[in-house]
Amino acid sequence: MKLKTVLTVLFMMVMFTAIVSAQAIIAPTLEMTLLNQDPDPVTPGQYVELRFRVHNDQTNTLARNVHVRVLPSYPFSAVSGSPTEVSLGDLPGTTLRNEMITVKFKLKVDENAVEGDIPLKLEYSFNNISVTQEFDVRIQTVDANLGIVSISSSPEEILPGEMTKLSVRFRNFADSTMRDISLKLDFGYSHLLDESTAITPTESINAFNSLPFVPVGSSSEQKLSVLEPGEEYTFTYNIMTYTDAESKVYKVPVQITYHDEVGTNYTKQDIVGLVVGGEPEIYGIVDDSTLARGGRSGNVVIRFVNRGVTDARFVNVKLLETDDYEVVSAGEVYLGDVDSDDYETAEFDIYSKRSAREPRDLKFEMEYKGADNVLYTKELNVTLTPVDAGKLGQGRSPAGLIIVLILLGAGGYIYWRRQQAKKKHSRK
Repeated sequence: MKLKTVLTVLFMMVMFTAIVSAQAIIAPTLEMTLLNQDPDPVTPGQYVELRFRVHNDQTNTLARNVHVRVLPSYPFSAVSGSPTEVSLGDLPGTTLRNEMITVKFKLKVDENAVEGDIPLKLEYSFNNISVTQEFDVRIQTVDANLGIVSISSSPEEILPGEMTKLSVRFRNFADSTMRDISLKLDFGYSHLLDESTAITPTESINAFNSLPFVPVGSSSEQKLSVLEPGEEYTFTYNIMTYTDAESKVYKVPVQITYHDEVGTNYTKQDIVGLVVGGEPEIYGIVDDSTLARGGRSGNVVIRFVNRGVTDARFVNVKLLETDDYEVVSAGEVYLGDVDSDDYETAEFDIYSKRSAREPRDLKFEMEYKGADNVLYTKELNVTLTPVDAGKLGQGRSPAGLIIVLILLGAGGYIYWRRQQAKKKHSRK
């Protein structure tokens, strides 16, 4: 009897366990899937519509009293008139796509939302079970803007034949992280040549050599892995300028590539200007003069020499009056361009206020522009030394003195002859 009772109890326990296990095996299971978002990606300040697919993937089961609700948190917010919770009733298990349920929610994205895949929480409940799940919503700012904020060189003047440290400073103006940033200074116009189909080999070589710069110690392309929002970074190049580089402004193409948090790739083309040449170096010397020592007036020719590496443009020269002299001709002369290692002359007539015996300074005021189009003003003193009159052909030459002596002698002889004739006549 006892054995029968024990067997009965064991049988009931096994049956109970089997029933519980069977119920556990066939319990309904809900699957939530984000089908799409519209728009994709969404821009801060816009509305986004999210479509989810809900289904019970356990056949022969029933998920009772199914509710799905969205739990918006920053940067998402509910939209007035648009529900945040949907009641689906009972969902029988199915594997047929056309029997699955689709639910939609409309949310507002904050204007200050950052870029990236931002998590959004959904909660669904059935059979007194509650489950929370996260889904990523793609947000992208209007313009993932990465730009150049400054360009500087050390030394400031880029001179032919010299090394220059060029610094290009970047800033991430977007509110999201930028990655795999590449900056290329295209000294050989390679991207323009790649885009053109009508370039001959000779034209390609000419284009490659058209910019008088070459990077030293690094390539023309530099990279940075990450730049956070609002951060800045400086790319540094050591560049050598060709010795025969002309003094002018050169336009260097710049190519910038990067991608944002949502994987969108960007390529930007830009231009930076590099100015070769500093301030022209001009000095003056007396080229010719007719101002004699002890004289009062004369003509002066001044040679203005540019010994710098930069051409001087729009050169204007003005001779200033002092206590020593007056300018009796036009005191201002426009010379135009004075190229590097070249000169121009200007001519002036002056009147000395006192007898010119010692050297004196002629004071000039000059205005000109360099390759950078900056207007320079310079005061210049040129020492003028009066010249001996004999050297100018203004003194008494020996031939002239002889002629004078001959004339005086002839005059004296004629006078003596006349006196002798008068004496003879008086004796008679």
